[in-house]
Amino acid sequence: MLKSSFYMRRPRVAPELPLTVALNGRRYETAMLLSEAAIQDQVDKMGRLLAARYEREGSVHVLTVMTGGDPYSRDLRDVMRHATSLDTLRMSSDQISMSSYALYRSSGVIRDQGGMKQDIAGKNVLVVEGIIASGLTLSWLIKNLADRGPKSIEVASAFMTAPDDEIKSLLGGLSINSCFDLDADPTDILVGYGLDHMQEFRDYGGLYRLSPLAAG
Repeated sequence: MLKSSFYMRRPRVAPELPLTVALNGRRYETAMLLSEAAIQDQVDKMGRLLAARYEREGSVHVLTVMTGGDPYSRDLRDVMRHATSLDTLRMSSDQISMSSYALYRSSGVIRDQGGMKQDIAGKNVLVVEGIIASGLTLSWLIKNLADRGPKSIEVASAFMTAPDDEIKSLLGGLSINSCFDLDADPTDILVGYGLDHMQEFRDYGGLYRLSPLAAG
């Protein structure tokens, strides 16, 4: 049975990015798209929704796509764990590291950079992503997982920038649970809540857009 209490999760490294930031000799203007509070509110709702769904199944295996999905996965599992109990929902977890979307677009090659450690045969697998941009890497992963005999596969993503119908078509109609569907251009630089630019800014609690400033 779902619990009704809400609880406070740990604070992030920094509450907000400054109005401008410098990285590798270049300056960027920052714009907050989503506050940490807005993100956490949706994560709480999504976590409770998924907890109710998997509580009926009795178990869920959370597979986190690193490293962008790590903060979202931790928060989501916290909500699900506090919303249920070990008696009603058994939860296991694992992680996998995949090559970037940029690598796929440039070379057409997807690389599994860190394999799963656990067998997923017969399990209800919840794949947790930080962002679904093109869906190509995720599509490759889903097909790979399906060959391993899970009972079910579902996807939860903090953010999604690709059109929902395109992603569903690419994933064969698989259920996608997204906290935020963003109106963003594929070239936009989005950072925060697990998303990075040149390995920076992923630890901020909100979501930001970086816009390069003209030199001078």
